[in-house]
Amino acid sequence: MRRSVLVVEDDIATRTLLTVLLNRAGLDVDAIGSGADAMTLLSAVSYSAVLFDLQLPGASGHDILAHLEANDPETVAHSVVVSSSTPQALDRVRARYPQTPVIRKPFDLIELTEAVVRAAERDPKPRHTPAEFSRRSIPPCAPAGVVLVAAGGGAQLGA
Repeated sequence: MRRSVLVVEDDIATRTLLTVLLNRAGLDVDAIGSGADAMTLLSAVSYSAVLFDLQLPGASGHDILAHLEANDPETVAHSVVVSSSTPQALDRVRARYPQTPVIRKPFDLIELTEAVVRAAERDPKPRHTPAEFSRRSIPPCAPAGVVLVAAGGGAQLGA
């Protein structure tokens, strides 16, 4: 079973680039553009790794880290932060979460890909995700912020 990664990036071009790079590295990728949607997915789906920016609409990368720390501390070690925040802000993240790689934008493609692959490989086993939250449930070219939400016996798109 391939390992899965959640990519949270509000810039669609960067999100698409990251999706292609990580797919080519052998990872299944769910890619969304909102921090709030990321926290919704992370509450329901286990990913082998999570890659996110600190500056996101809906909820920041800091909010995502706090959410993971409170609800799934193991995933903090499987996270990678990539951001154009100030060096001081990135240093604060490094100090608080030393197990989480922090990469400054603009990033080196190889460095970032290798960091995410290493983070996913630190996961002791590939995660099983419910079918309604699989990468196939996020329609290609869906607007940022659209996720599939379990609804009773089925599923529906929600904003």
